[in-house]
Amino acid sequence: HQVVTKPLQNASIPFLPTPGNHDASNGSAFQLERKIYRQNFSQLPPNIQFIDSSDFPIKYSYQFGGALFISLDATNVYLDQPQMIWLEKQLIEGQKYSSIILYGHVPLFPVAQNRERDYLRNNDIFELIKKYNVTLWISGHHHAYYPGQKDGIKFYSLNCLGGGPRKLLAPHQTKRSPKGIIELHLKNGQVSFIESYDITKNFSIIDKATLPKSVGTSTKKIFLDHQEIGRAH
Repeated sequence: HQVVTKPLQNASIPFLPTPGNHDASNGSAFQLERKIYRQNFSQLPPNIQFIDSSDFPIKYSYQFGGALFISLDATNVYLDQPQMIWLEKQLIEGQKYSSIILYGHVPLFPVAQNRERDYLRNNDIFELIKKYNVTLWISGHHHAYYPGQKDGIKFYSLNCLGGGPRKLLAPHQTKRSPKGIIELHLKNGQVSFIESYDITKNFSIIDKATLPKSVGTSTKKIFLDHQEIGRAH
């Protein structure tokens, strides 16, 4: 809190976390961590228009900048049926917004070496998000930056900021993904800018041309998102 949440709060910047497998896994062995996570982030940030905050900070949804944001409880490789029902309800609500942006820890498609099996296994999620025209899904866990797309939906895997960057799941990858952070801008409810900054190179934008054209294999392959949608201010 001293390093992250309080400085953000003092700067009037809302902080809306999503649970990860190390701090809030819904596995039976991690219930104490999950309880501590809930206690630490139980207070709703001010000036956020929540759609559903009943399970904050685990899963919740809110409107910001004309887009609907949905935080998932994606701390292992399955979303349980109650959450799937809840998710569809949020997606139906999202049809009135210009964009729908999902974010959660475990990705829908694997992007990193040695994490080939760490992805959401629910067979119906991809069809569900296509049905409701999801714009963007942001994930963590794989510790490798990849701006992907599949069937018109963007799937952005985040860099890590701490230890453990990994190599992308593609041939001839000899270097680990750089540590970095994604910046996303909205304009009239649409994503107008999204790029990742390499924190080891003075926060320079990572050149997408240096990334493989696809990651993953077979039906779990996603493709590089080349779309230029804006420039940093």
